Amino acid sequence: MARKKRKDEVEEPKYEFVPPDFDEKAFLEKDIKGTKSLIVATFLGILAGVLAFALTGISIYLGIIVIIACAIGLKYLIPFLKIEPSGVDKKTLLGNILIIFLLSLGIWIVMLNPPFSDQIAPEITSTAIYFNSGSSWTKYVNDGVTPIHSGNQVNITVTVRDNDKVNSVTINVHLSGGTGTFKAMNATTMKGVYETGSVTYTTGASNSAYVYTLNVTDNNGHLTQASGSFTINP
Repeated sequence: MARKKRKDEVEEPKYEFVPPDFDEKAFLEKDIKGTKSLIVATFLGILAGVLAFALTGISIYLGIIVIIACAIGLKYLIPFLKIEPSGVDKKTLLGNILIIFLLSLGIWIVMLNPPFSDQIAPEITSTAIYFNSGSSWTKYVNDGVTPIHSGNQVNITVTVRDNDKVNSVTINVHLSGGTGTFKAMNATTMKGVYETGSVTYTTGASNSAYVYTLNVTDNNGHLTQASGSFTINP
């Protein structure tokens, strides 16, 4: 049985959602201005990265100055491109400045490496001396632990690497106080960036010190040198 409505009961008002006014034209204009600002920021980022790379040979600080100038300059460039500054809010502007900074740094770093350029000299990662007393090859540590005697064969092995490609590995071995000539080491290339070179000599008189010098070059003319020595015992 339905309950009768009392007279003193007040009917609650029904809620009705009223959507706010939407200015589609203003929204589209703001979106277009933001897109234009993004395009300009992308162009400035690419330009700043290329200019920073071009200035690397003079000073790395000039490249950083160019990137900062382009990032800050976006705010002052917008009016010249018929983009009203009021149409680009602060968050969008800061985001575009960050895009310029990160994009230019990324382009700069990429262009500092092959195939665009090579700014890094090759690296000598390890050098080892081995000698053969007639039965087997032994790694040379020092005269007291692993002495090398007159007539022993001595092998010098070096491992080098480069971010592009190693061009040559040469070595000069001579008696201390004397001179010698550089000769190419027998090279084995691994993965295009790692290279192992070795050379074998037959030692001469005892109680004499030998000095060796390594020259390593890459395809772009960078040179890395290293030297060492070993002593022939009686």
